[in-house]
Amino acid sequence: MSLTAYGDSVPTRADTLVPVTQKQLLRSDIAAGIWMMHVVSVDRRNCPAREAGHLRVSLGEDPGSGAVPGQVVDRTGQGVEGATVILSCGLYAQVINSTGHYNLGAVPAGAWELRASKMGSMPIGRTNDVTQGSVITTFAFL
Repeated sequence: MSLTAYGDSVPTRADTLVPVTQKQLLRSDIAAGIWMMHVVSVDRRNCPAREAGHLRVSLGEDPGSGAVPGQVVDRTGQGVEGATVILSCGLYAQVINSTGHYNLGAVPAGAWELRASKMGSMPIGRTNDVTQGSVITTFAFL
């Protein structure tokens, strides 16, 4: 089991082992915020599963949410059709329209990495701070 800010991490053997018989895990070293808990099951031969399960964990008071609209454009400023936009928490993914526009609403407040990608091109990323009620317009270049 591991806790990270990213939605697609996979725990390794170096992360916290929680036996099936254990019903709770107490940790005091985790800051308030939104975290992703990643769990990998292990079979009877002690072989881990290839994929992890992911759960969002909110610690502390509800930070509120904001919106992250934007546009993915190429180097000439034209909208990129068919690109995918994902926030680091992995919960907010949207395939953008033919003009390159996307709109991610109800994003929990916090610092998130926004990644844009399209088949055949290198993904790009940038960090955005979302605050309660904010609307952060972002532009990404592929």
